[in-house]
Amino acid sequence: MAVTVIAIAATAVSLAYSRAWGYWIASGFLIATGLGVAFIRMRYFCDATCRGPADRKCVALTFDDGPDPNVTPHVLDTLRAEGIHATFFCIGERVRACPDLARRIVQEGHLIGNHTDRHAWWTNFLFGGGLCQAIARAQETIRDATGQTPRYFRPPMGLTNPHLNAPLRKNGLVLIGWDVRTFDRRTRQPEATIRRACAKIRNGSILLLHDGDVVPKTAVHIVKGIIDELRVRGFDIVRLDALIDSPATNRDFT
Repeated sequence: MAVTVIAIAATAVSLAYSRAWGYWIASGFLIATGLGVAFIRMRYFCDATCRGPADRKCVALTFDDGPDPNVTPHVLDTLRAEGIHATFFCIGERVRACPDLARRIVQEGHLIGNHTDRHAWWTNFLFGGGLCQAIARAQETIRDATGQTPRYFRPPMGLTNPHLNAPLRKNGLVLIGWDVRTFDRRTRQPEATIRRACAKIRNGSILLLHDGDVVPKTAVHIVKGIIDELRVRGFDIVRLDALIDSPATNRDFT
């Protein structure tokens, strides 16, 4: 609401005076708002956790867009073989399609999070009841399938809007971003992807990977390569809750 009021005021100034400074005020606001929508780390609309504390040599692997029956089992097999627990932000409709796979995620010690019910591009433009319903339905679906109610939420594509705070509070969810994006979706050079991702990792990093709509062999190669490099560098790989749970849960520990 505050953002809307500011937008109206800035536009009114520009139209009323038709002066350069009014134009720049309105333009600057629109640019800032666009960046705020696209970059969750700006916390323009909502507070978000994008990294854990820097005083611990720990990182968290997080996976988006599953469960995918073509990919998720292979990722889970790899994590189990490596003795790693990760966090999976799951889409409600995919959990309904593959409840056994969602249960396997939880049964093998991983944390499950909410990634909305459908992950449609227009989800981020919903407001009021529509957005709350999209989040709440995913909560209910995941709880019914796994017996666990998600504590963490990641919006589709990491986009935020001024209407997101209310449904997060209503559903008791903490907004989660990332500080290392692997760009693993359509890469044809997994080794380069591993190198780029690992070059950005630091204490407390939250890595964004995918277990949905990716090539299974490539996904496993990237996950295994990142785990190997993290171990060489002495990092502990932990679940998201183990990384960020503290009195300052909603902060970015930069």
